[in-house]
Amino acid sequence: MIDQCWKLDAKMQRWYKDLESSTPGPLYWPQFSKQESPTDDPELGKLFPVAFHFPSLFTASTIMMYWTAQVMVWSMLARAYGKVPTVLDYGTISSQPQKRSLNWRAEVICSCEEPTRSVCFKHVDISQLPPLEHRVDWARSAARNLFQSVEYCMQDEMLVVGPQLVAPLVAIVLDCLVKEPGDWSREILWAKEIGERVDVRGQRLIKYMV
Repeated sequence: MIDQCWKLDAKMQRWYKDLESSTPGPLYWPQFSKQESPTDDPELGKLFPVAFHFPSLFTASTIMMYWTAQVMVWSMLARAYGKVPTVLDYGTISSQPQKRSLNWRAEVICSCEEPTRSVCFKHVDISQLPPLEHRVDWARSAARNLFQSVEYCMQDEMLVVGPQLVAPLVAIVLDCLVKEPGDWSREILWAKEIGERVDVRGQRLIKYMV
């Protein structure tokens, strides 16, 4: 799984560089946020004081899906890296696991000689895994980028299309965020409020469409 995540990450990086080089201008730019939120604090200020704007809704949807994919891949990598030492300590369980106590150490069966198998837990070297670097902080990078793009899509001129784009992406990132260690209460509250705002706006628009 770790290997597949790194391959996906490399593909996404190449894709983004190709997109940048083929676009005759910036993909997005920052502006001061005008959107009010229950997370606004007199002392701490706005959670996201800057909002990203895009040349078009199509560009926004493309970049936002890219950031959402980053959140999914990077958060999975971070959790997998955190679990590797535990897996190595307890070994691997056979295809027909039995109930065991927590101090039971399973027998590790080597399968490295089989050409279709990856390196087994017996021979894996944690120090040889690529460093996560900035990916470990995905909640403050890719997730934040996605959240800062929501205001653009929620503008009145985006009608129902912008909110419909925002809703599933915010839901995906929120699902990853609630599983992340640390205090993300403001971000979680902000994302949930956006979901409620999307629902209300959608209902309001439907009344004029039926």
